[in-house]
Amino acid sequence: MLGILIDVVLIGVIIAAMEGDFPEWLRLLGCVVVISLTTFVVSTVLPGYWSLLGIVVGALVGAVVISALCGMEIKRAGMAAGIYLGTKVAISIAFLMLLS
Repeated sequence: MLGILIDVVLIGVIIAAMEGDFPEWLRLLGCVVVISLTTFVVSTVLPGYWSLLGIVVGALVGAVVISALCGMEIKRAGMAAGIYLGTKVAISIAFLMLLS
């Protein structure tokens, strides 16, 4: 639950920096849930290194969802989704390196 809250704040800050105002919390929660589920499902279904394709698919689906829910242009929403997923990957790698 804390991870979802952190993700909502993270994507909210990214969108607020790009658009100038912070979107509604429920819209951000919807964006995070759809992006995370899409990335998880695609990464789980594909074998081996192909599972990294889940990040790309998550960013593409995230662009559409952010555009629809937050009213951003699709290009800017794609940049926001890419930044969001890139930041999540960087944080995951940092935690992995700290714990090993």
